[in-house]
Amino acid sequence: MTKSGSEKQKIPLSNILERRMRFDPLFLHNLRMLLTIVTVLMLSLAMTLFISFERISRRRAYDQALEQLEQTAVSTADLVETIQQITFQIQQDSTISPILLHNQATSGEKAIAIQQLSRYQYIIQSLSSIYIYNGRTNTWYTSCAIDGYNNQIIPGEAFPDQTAVQLVDEYLDYQAYRAVPRKFGSQSYYTFLGYGLTHKGTDGNLNCAVLVNVSASWLSDVIGYGKGEGETIVMDNKGCIFSDSPRFPMQSDFAELLPEAADIIHCEKAGFMLIKSSLTGERCLLTYTAPDNMGWQYIRLIPYRLITKSIDRVRDMTVLILFIFLMAGLGAGWFLSRLIYRPIDEFKESISRLENNERENFFTLRNTYLRTLLYTPPSGADLSEKIKEYGLHILPDRKVIAAYLRADHRADIQQISAAGHSALLYAVINIACEVADEMFAAEGIDMQNGQIALILSASRSLPSKEQQQMLFARMIDMIESALSLSISIGVSDPGEFSSLPALFESAKGNWFQRLFTGDHSIIIGSDKNRITDYRYPEKKEKALADALMHGSYEKACALYLEIIEECTGAPLYVVNTTVLRLASMCNQTAANFPAFKEACPFFINLSLYESVDQLNRSFYSFFRSICDAAIQQTGGKNSQLAEAVNREIAKHFSDPSLSVDSLADTLGLSASYLGRVYKTSTGRTILDFILETRMSEARRLLKESPLSISEIARQCGFSSDSYFYKLFRQEHGMTPAAYRKAK
Repeated sequence: MTKSGSEKQKIPLSNILERRMRFDPLFLHNLRMLLTIVTVLMLSLAMTLFISFERISRRRAYDQALEQLEQTAVSTADLVETIQQITFQIQQDSTISPILLHNQATSGEKAIAIQQLSRYQYIIQSLSSIYIYNGRTNTWYTSCAIDGYNNQIIPGEAFPDQTAVQLVDEYLDYQAYRAVPRKFGSQSYYTFLGYGLTHKGTDGNLNCAVLVNVSASWLSDVIGYGKGEGETIVMDNKGCIFSDSPRFPMQSDFAELLPEAADIIHCEKAGFMLIKSSLTGERCLLTYTAPDNMGWQYIRLIPYRLITKSIDRVRDMTVLILFIFLMAGLGAGWFLSRLIYRPIDEFKESISRLENNERENFFTLRNTYLRTLLYTPPSGADLSEKIKEYGLHILPDRKVIAAYLRADHRADIQQISAAGHSALLYAVINIACEVADEMFAAEGIDMQNGQIALILSASRSLPSKEQQQMLFARMIDMIESALSLSISIGVSDPGEFSSLPALFESAKGNWFQRLFTGDHSIIIGSDKNRITDYRYPEKKEKALADALMHGSYEKACALYLEIIEECTGAPLYVVNTTVLRLASMCNQTAANFPAFKEACPFFINLSLYESVDQLNRSFYSFFRSICDAAIQQTGGKNSQLAEAVNREIAKHFSDPSLSVDSLADTLGLSASYLGRVYKTSTGRTILDFILETRMSEARRLLKESPLSISEIARQCGFSSDSYFYKLFRQEHGMTPAAYRKAK
């Protein structure tokens, strides 16, 4: 492990990007293109939504109209059936038989029959009149006003309602007991003609008939003409309009009035169509039912503008806002580009290539496929086709290395907007691939959430580890110089291309070692994963728990630090397991104190820590809480005395004459009392802590200083070199020289 680059003053990344965007004409070019793409995408999305909403609204309008038409058809059929029953009942009524069937009827029979007709008339409010026709005597009997008179008996040649006479004469053209639309004077009626087979004479003419006349306003009321949106029309199976309205008069031909909808006359199923009405000149939604048992079709004609009125208003407003946004952005980009211009070379060409790929959605598909390779073992058959299709710079038949890049500090990229974040990752990938191309066929992959992966195929012979170290160090320096972004890199060992997912996981695990190594780290797999026989220090964990139980904060911190330092260089799962066990031990220890009974458990998520110092501070803070609770529970006097002893030992551990007696003299206590109190408070003897402090300092000097072993023994307070060698070998299982070489 090495660290690339020198320590530099950190400048907020947002400020760097802001300065670049202010003076870089490439940004101005991208601004115009970005505004256009965003506007087109938003407009396309909006139009897609509008079209979908329009279809939904049209379908909803159709469903509502069809439901309304079906209800109208049911109401109409009910009333028609009622009138048919009345017609048939009149025909069978014995009171009316004398004027309907007989050649001669007495005056009394006629009066009673006409009075009975009047009763029938008032059964239904919309029933206008009832005619009884006696063909044998050519006489008409009426129940309602004709020329201003009620209940009349009129000879056939003087009967004023000639359309009714014509209806009886041409009865074969109409179905019995079915509504027949007709006009009499200025009024429109539906007449139900009732007769039977026995009512026909030898000449084929009717001997008698019952005509029930219903006002045309009946159907207008049922279909709701003039109410709500649109207009309802009723026609028979020949296209003759039964309803009556200004634009669609009764008995007019539907196909002539609305030729663009003539096809629905013979439709056997309900449906709808969009037409441009020849009557109004506007688009309409025409909904129609299937013919009912009388052959009637019910049609609803709704202007399309009423259906899409709200949607059109939202669409027009959205288009206007997008147009203003686009014009304002293009105007600002044009104005700035006229003021600022600077030549652009390789960087502009690289960004332009990314823009073209993004415009054609090529880069996204390419990146997605590369990301898939890092999680799924690549297939040989499919791989060669994809390499050619996407133009990938990978060599499946060569050794491959996986690298994992990530920012050292999350705060550097969290302050950047989503668009700026993507641009930053693209820039990092470009720089990394450009540097790696010196030794590898390189492909960079955006893994999202600020993560970047590199697939490095050895284009020639595999570079040595020293060459790789120099390559990645230059990569880190260039990224920091160009983007002011500090990154670390985890690198896997070389392997076959088929094992790429395992290599990528190894690289991610290596990157995690920057928790111990710090910023600008380059961690190569074979260099870092040296610990293969790691054993968890259970004795130190027990000593750490004892120190916490006795409120010895400094000892707890020292023991914890030793345990964590032994994990340096271990695989990720080892570090994670160690940290979780330490956290579990802390929770178990804290459970002995009432202050933690209702507190949340102490938990560590390693992915949230950027350095081992942050991790240590979390543990130290919890240690302090436990020790405070222990001191409060056991009494602070003994702990304070133990802390005073620890401070004296920390000051004078290098003095070979340091002992229990000298410490007792310094504190003004007896040696036996001091030793007993210290043992009770900390769980160990004063001599043990003196030796532990001296040995800890010796280990530190062996790792960090160039002093000789004799000088280290003297500085740590050991009376002789041989005594130091003996104690060190007993505790560590190796000589001081071997320990220095290993560390």
